[in-house]
Amino acid sequence: MELQLRSGQHRSDRGSATPVSPSSFVQQGTVDWPTLARASVNASVSVLTRLSGCGVELWTASVAQVILGTIRLSAGGESHLNDALAKLHSFGSHSNLIYFGFGVRHLVRTLADSAEGMTTVAICASIAEVHGLAISTQIVQEYAKLYSTNSDGSLMPSFRQWEALMNACSGVLSRSPFGTVVEFFMRFHPQTHLCADPKQTARALEGLAKISSGLMKSMVLIGNSECGFLAAIAQWLLALRVVVQNAAGDIVYPSTSADMNDYQLMIIYSDEPEASRAISRTADTYYIDDIKQILPDSLGADYLSGRVEWGTAMRQTFASSARKLLQIPGNLGECIGSAAQIYSAPAGSVSLKPEFLRHKSRILGPEASGRAFVDLVCKQLPELAGSRDAMELAVERPYHDACLHFEKAMAILKEICGCSMNCCPPQAAGPAFIDLTDQVSNNESNNSTSDSQDCLRLLVHTLIQLVRQMSTVASIPADLYPKRRGLEALYEEVEKRFSDRCDSPRVNATLLDAPESMGLLDMAILVFGVELPLSYIERAYSQNRNEASVLVNGGLCFIMDSVIRLSSKAEESLRVHIVPGHVEWNQKTYSRVRDGSIGSPMFIMPPMILPVSKAKHKAQMQLIDGMTARAVVTESSDCLRMSYEIKTASETFFLGPGALSNEMTKAASSISCSGKKCRPFSGLDERFLFTLYSMRLPYDGPGNQRIPFDIPEKPNIILFGEHELARCTALGESLFDTRLILQERECIACCARRALMADKPHQQVIISRLTVEDVEQLLGKRDPLLLEA
Repeated sequence: MELQLRSGQHRSDRGSATPVSPSSFVQQGTVDWPTLARASVNASVSVLTRLSGCGVELWTASVAQVILGTIRLSAGGESHLNDALAKLHSFGSHSNLIYFGFGVRHLVRTLADSAEGMTTVAICASIAEVHGLAISTQIVQEYAKLYSTNSDGSLMPSFRQWEALMNACSGVLSRSPFGTVVEFFMRFHPQTHLCADPKQTARALEGLAKISSGLMKSMVLIGNSECGFLAAIAQWLLALRVVVQNAAGDIVYPSTSADMNDYQLMIIYSDEPEASRAISRTADTYYIDDIKQILPDSLGADYLSGRVEWGTAMRQTFASSARKLLQIPGNLGECIGSAAQIYSAPAGSVSLKPEFLRHKSRILGPEASGRAFVDLVCKQLPELAGSRDAMELAVERPYHDACLHFEKAMAILKEICGCSMNCCPPQAAGPAFIDLTDQVSNNESNNSTSDSQDCLRLLVHTLIQLVRQMSTVASIPADLYPKRRGLEALYEEVEKRFSDRCDSPRVNATLLDAPESMGLLDMAILVFGVELPLSYIERAYSQNRNEASVLVNGGLCFIMDSVIRLSSKAEESLRVHIVPGHVEWNQKTYSRVRDGSIGSPMFIMPPMILPVSKAKHKAQMQLIDGMTARAVVTESSDCLRMSYEIKTASETFFLGPGALSNEMTKAASSISCSGKKCRPFSGLDERFLFTLYSMRLPYDGPGNQRIPFDIPEKPNIILFGEHELARCTALGESLFDTRLILQERECIACCARRALMADKPHQQVIISRLTVEDVEQLLGKRDPLLLEA
């Protein structure tokens, strides 16, 4: 893409125009708008298609390169951006109909072909990596306004155009070290990280542009945590010499004094920038105020957040509280190891009905409980490696002992916490059963710190929920780290749920539940996304069947595995893939994928209660074996729609990947059993129905309509064997009053006991992995399920 400057004033002179770079329209830090207004823009159809797919107009991309090209990237900054671009890739959905990520023809790769375009991508991506989309767009728009003093408003792109450009560039730096560099500089100001007034941030960026272009020697920046973000741009992209002074007046960066008087950018953190305005400065001085100081009643206040590496995530996010917790490795390991054993409890056993088994089963998988959970904790959070021995000891205890030790460990934390919450009154000493070698030293517990004190009990629950969440992530780049604000928000979610239940004697057990208001996608967005999910803000989770299976947040794609493959295995489908980029279909980008058509007007196959004749069984199995599936994608006004079209010889059924995941979440059994060592279940054929294909039980539906089947009120076991399509369709065809149990690796005896523990056992339907032959062998063929006639 290139700009062309006309050599004359008349239309007939356009043919003699010669290509020039966008920087030709910038002179001494100002944009020559009259000349730019007479320029023509030349772009190929391929480039126009990429721009259109992202919703960006050609003129917007051209003006952005002119204005943002006033900032000069250093050679190191260009190298950093090239490294970030090289890490971006994409992969496809089922049948490769939709792609997720940054494709080889994405707009950012086109822009990065020129120096000005590379600067445009770098600045937009760096702003979007730390701020929400709305604030990011305001910053860039305000920066553009600084260069539009000699132009009329008609030449300036609209807010929606700037937003489209910011959205296209977001996520480019998510796998780069930029987010951790931002956190490095912001840690020198451990206060609430509210963003600044976009106008002031834009003005400070203008100062950095002048320094990078040689128009200004140095500048001083006074203000809040936004200064840390600007310091990261100055050092990581522009290679400027940066000096940082904290609120106490001490130079905290660099650690040596060699370059302190030879800075290009000095950061002075101050909680009251107004008080510093009267101080005389030799260099150009800029002031940054919290947006709340500019607009006290603003609802658009946003948080700044970089990313924290897993190796230091606890200390960087929770500071003194994390240090205090890590000084009691035995107690910490007791909590986590006991929780790992509680999560692996054999919920199908009738003898185990304590309050701890009330926890929900949404987060599944071998790494979500037991020793595998301990391994994942130590792998994901290396800071907890010192507690591994205590974790391994606790996880080997019997279930009831694990419950007891979990409560005792939480009681210890309550005694030594000393936080401001009314649940943890500070005390001089703990109960008699506390190991003195594990106690926090008096100096540490009595030492007041500048950062706020978080509750140690809630912090442990936050760590447990974090690692449980990571057990649901199927794939994520190793260098894509969580957001500091995301970890804080997860703690706040736990704190909110504790506040609602603090008077309950089962509060510690209740907090082992996954947050009810958020699904798997929202939980992943909470930890890794730039903007908090709506379910966190509004405290409401939509259970409708037309929900999203792919969401884009802050330039990251969060994708349910059911979009990539059609499987009835919860350990596969209830997993989230995270990749930088956007949703792409037919060279257009989207922010979400929702279910398309779902359901069918009638049964895809006739219900069948066993015993039946061998001929009927054979005909039914032929229908099941002949099922086919293909992905169908359509476009709506605000998103893509995707469904699986499942066909038999005579019927068609549509199943949305979001609906499949939602039903599978509710159907997952959370049963952990030992298979052959489990206690057998007697009277299975007397207390259950065996069917071939889903049985819709009689119920009073809309208009009091009843399905005309004379079916005994018994729980139902569907004998599908390992047929994945049939199992998936049964999940999609379940009724509102049907409660499904999806058998995975669990034995049928434990599934049966789980069904009979329900309030209404006759509404339970077990989608088993058994065949008719398996059941006949299990029952000893006393009463055959397949009859000769």
